Amino acid sequence: MKTIILSLCLIHAWTSRAQVTTYPIGSTVNNFITLDTEGNFHELYAYTAAGKTVMLDFFFYDCVPCQDYAPDFSELYSTYGCNQGGIVCFHVNSGVDSEAQADQFVIDFGGEGQHPPVITPFNGGLLVDQFGVGAFPTLCVIAPDNTMWNNDVWPISLASMEFNFPEGAVIKPMSCSVDVAETATDGPLTFNIINSADLPLVLLDLPASTPATLHVADQMGRCIVDRDLGTLPVGSSSYALNDIPAHGTYIVRLITSGGLYVQRFFR
Repeated sequence: MKTIILSLCLIHAWTSRAQVTTYPIGSTVNNFITLDTEGNFHELYAYTAAGKTVMLDFFFYDCVPCQDYAPDFSELYSTYGCNQGGIVCFHVNSGVDSEAQADQFVIDFGGEGQHPPVITPFNGGLLVDQFGVGAFPTLCVIAPDNTMWNNDVWPISLASMEFNFPEGAVIKPMSCSVDVAETATDGPLTFNIINSADLPLVLLDLPASTPATLHVADQMGRCIVDRDLGTLPVGSSSYALNDIPAHGTYIVRLITSGGLYVQRFFR
């Protein structure tokens, strides 16, 4: 469920869809320069010119569904480098809160660890107007070519956000504490998905033995597979995904001692 703000009256209702009127999927998003609550300026076209994907989370403090998925947005932010890597994430306040409330939102609901920057209520209100947002939460994905890749990611989870990474975008998991050039997926481990006629196969080639866990989620973020692979051997190995329904798109996450590896595949 989402919360709708109608005009300036703060009349709350519930709906299953967000209202984004300005930028249909595939349209070009106009540039903007905005300010976060730490006093830092951010320019959309500066990020996209650097090949980055931009995710905007439109929220306000008392929005319960916004609160519910805030930890997932924080996990996305920290998993992919805290805006140092191929994706940049921002909480965008709707303009109805004070700046203190906007900051308190991530403290109260963002979970442990690091949180995305929060755009100030004044600047957030300008972006709400620019994007034509009338329901909250609304999560938008802007591709590196400045097009609106998805103007309403819903329902929102880590898996559904990963599912909505633009095709061709370079977005790799990386530590927030390392240099931009270092990523968790840089290394000799090979991880591929083969969509065979019978069953999808996970193909691995490891230079060293490692414990591993395999997660598969559908495009709605629902967990399909959660499998402890034990300690994987050195060399090549394959694993059949025999629990995957046909006619869908899935995110596969391989977690090893060396890092996190993510692949998307269609079946």
